[in-house]
Amino acid sequence: MKIPKLLLYTLLAGLFLTSCGLSSKADGAGDNVSTSEVVDLGLSVKWATCNLGATKPEDYGNYYAWGETKPKERYKRDNSNWYCVDNDVLMSKGVIDGCGNLTATYDAATANLGAGWRMPTVVEMIELKSNCSWIWTSMNGVKGYKVTGPSGKSIFLPAAGGRDGSESLGDGNAGAYWSSAAYDIANSNSSSYGYIEYAYGICFNSDVYLWSGSHRYYGHCVRPVSE
Repeated sequence: MKIPKLLLYTLLAGLFLTSCGLSSKADGAGDNVSTSEVVDLGLSVKWATCNLGATKPEDYGNYYAWGETKPKERYKRDNSNWYCVDNDVLMSKGVIDGCGNLTATYDAATANLGAGWRMPTVVEMIELKSNCSWIWTSMNGVKGYKVTGPSGKSIFLPAAGGRDGSESLGDGNAGAYWSSAAYDIANSNSSSYGYIEYAYGICFNSDVYLWSGSHRYYGHCVRPVSE
């Protein structure tokens, strides 16, 4: 797998620097996606209909730093648990498994929703990107992508932006969603410098959707999956 050189923050900050406003949706209404709220898109896993912390598909839900299980007011380097922590250390501490994915304790979806729910892997995100049709649209006035799978069923990914510090970035114009995977330099096309800063995610605006790397301390949305 090759990771694009464009980092997620570049998409959120660079493309939408002039359209960043504070959002009243920064905090979700509780991490209460139920086990019945899944869609079989015809892929290897089923996808939840709502973001973690949301009660409707168009709600932004909560924001999480990678490897953390609770939202917070500030998303910064100095209060991130796993920013600039080497992957070997993450594995030794039980944060990630042998495949580089978060273990249940550190997976926001599993920690909040229980067994049977988890964050998607990079492979599952690439499957969503490559095997589904993506149409930029709106749901009840909220912009985002309608993602339709081989089964003909769809989910809606709202353009919920992201969080850097206490700042809302890209709301309504861009989306950023974490995977469970730590950045793996062996499968990237960038230099080894700084790789311990990143984890994988998927990001989008109205023109492009791609999987990329993002600083682990940023606040991004989580869309749970189920087997």
